[in-house]
Amino acid sequence: WSLLNNQRTHRMLSIDWRRCLGALPVTKIPQAAGVTAQAFHNWLKHDVYDAYWRRFDEEINVGPTGVPTLMLAGWYDIYSDAMLDIFSHNQQIPSELPFTKMIIGPWGHTETDRAFGELDFGSEAEVDMDALTVDWIDRCRRGAIEDLPPIRYFVTGANVWRHAVQW
Repeated sequence: WSLLNNQRTHRMLSIDWRRCLGALPVTKIPQAAGVTAQAFHNWLKHDVYDAYWRRFDEEINVGPTGVPTLMLAGWYDIYSDAMLDIFSHNQQIPSELPFTKMIIGPWGHTETDRAFGELDFGSEAEVDMDALTVDWIDRCRRGAIEDLPPIRYFVTGANVWRHAVQW
């Protein structure tokens, strides 16, 4: 992640991952990828939970913002628990309730297709992320997000979308 996001453009397809991940010591991985990746080196320097990592701890740093927030998560995302924790935390802050919305689909971390691995959830699972994003921005601009349900979630097995007020 830090190798990819250290650049002005996304270089995922041009990196020889076999060579990079075979580089030893691990401090040589960015060099093998042809990038500097300062964040990667910072992570290696802080191999225990310290002040560096506390800056990124959502349990400490998430608080009222008053800014409309659309959280997208996937049932198969490695970060779904953290997303649900942050969402639940925001639901405990009355001033944040109208501003925080969440969509949970049958997705992994980066893909929002109708299928995950060998599981195909049908056409109901398909979401046009561009249209969703444009609609969200338009609603924010018009001050019309409060009429959206707080949570929209996909029920796997039944392959239907449902809404909830609280998680």
